[in-house]
Amino acid sequence: VYFIILGFIIRTPIVNSSPSLECTNESWNTYGHDERRTFASGGCISGPLTTLWRYVPSPTQGPYYSSPVKQVLALDDSLLVRYSVNPSEKTGFDRLSLSGNLLWSKYYGINYDRDHWPTIIDTSTILFNEDRLYAIDFSNGLYIASDPPFDTWGEIVVDLPNSRFYTVNDIYFDGPKTYVAAYTLPYRSGNSFVMSLIWKKLNQGTTNQTGFVGKVSDILGGGLVRDGDTLFYAPRYRSHNGSYNIEDFTYHSGIYAFNSANGAQKWSVSTLPSTRI
Repeated sequence: VYFIILGFIIRTPIVNSSPSLECTNESWNTYGHDERRTFASGGCISGPLTTLWRYVPSPTQGPYYSSPVKQVLALDDSLLVRYSVNPSEKTGFDRLSLSGNLLWSKYYGINYDRDHWPTIIDTSTILFNEDRLYAIDFSNGLYIASDPPFDTWGEIVVDLPNSRFYTVNDIYFDGPKTYVAAYTLPYRSGNSFVMSLIWKKLNQGTTNQTGFVGKVSDILGGGLVRDGDTLFYAPRYRSHNGSYNIEDFTYHSGIYAFNSANGAQKWSVSTLPSTRI
């Protein structure tokens, strides 16, 4: 079993602490491990831990330098290291073998990296929503599809049995307003791949006509979780002037439950979330 701790990769033997405990090798391919955000896997560890190798991203394109590693996703055969490429704040991905060898390195986006986690689908495709909604070929890091507008950022939850995924835009800057939405997983259409919008809800944003920097509404805290046929979303809306006044919004901060298939709202509770779910 491999574990990633503060940029180090650690290997430890699998140990059964009781006859009923089954230790398994599981991919950690999204924020919180799975669509329910359990933050738990079937792996087992016992000490002491030892350092096998250490990896620091080193951008090779342009006059760039890397931020510290922000996230690492772990599969059976490789790791996906995610960081920011500065000074332009692009999103950087490095795929590594389990022995720490670089397999490929790519940068994406225009600017303004907001630290959202990528998700790997079936060990074949990376989805991430950072300055734009992207689908990337996991085998080589090449772009295969995107949602056209720039300036979207948010979490992603995958629903493999129904060939869907869910995402949000959590800041209205110079593109789409804030929303929660469902898309098809990337599929081939002719010579290209597409991701088709299924439904979109809570589409809103406030506008200040005095200047570009005033045209900002964002969502603090919040989070996106799927449990069965229900998608939960917890936005905390803030207007361009920093206000949380409910008069500024059509939809209010709180916890929302949607039918994951069609977006029909099941219920909502008014509150001010302060962290991700």
